[in-house]
Amino acid sequence: MALLITLLIVVGLYIQPALSILTTWRAEHRQASAVRQLIADNKSLERQVRSLNSPLTIVADARSLGMVRTGEKPYVVLGLHR
Repeated sequence: MALLITLLIVVGLYIQPALSILTTWRAEHRQASAVRQLIADNKSLERQVRSLNSPLTIVADARSLGMVRTGEKPYVVLGLHR
């Protein structure tokens, strides 16, 4: 009987550390997933920065706002929309 009680006490002492290890393992997997997502987001944002810094993109955006280069003659075309 004393041996059985001792065994139960020893097993009981291992339950809390085992649960702690399991909780830590789950948290690590959640964090690793978040890190992978952040890395993917970062790569996407870096591509966007490169695109926005491209001279062709800057010119296209400026022209869409109605800007013209120095020396160019701007024209306004009316009656295209119904």
